[in-house]
Amino acid sequence: MRPDAGCRQRPAQGDALVKLGEDQIGRGNTRRHRHHQAGLKKPLKDAANGQIRLGHAYLAAGQKADAQAAVAKVKEPANDAHGCSSLSLAARR
Repeated sequence: MRPDAGCRQRPAQGDALVKLGEDQIGRGNTRRHRHHQAGLKKPLKDAANGQIRLGHAYLAAGQKADAQAAVAKVKEPANDAHGCSSLSLAARR
């Protein structure tokens, strides 16, 4: 048995995929949301932040209705309340 064989059995986290999607937006790839969406299907350390990042990705791509829907799914904790409400207002314009 190989020494790294146990590493493959850990549950995959979606945080890395959300981060990758955020990096893609920073590079100008606003049309692709598959990394965000795939990351949200997996366990996240901060699910609300992942959902807000997906809303930001939709807004950057000009998909305002999808951005509003993504932000509406966030159950606002105190840390993300300001960013979530700001993004929601921007998507309504």
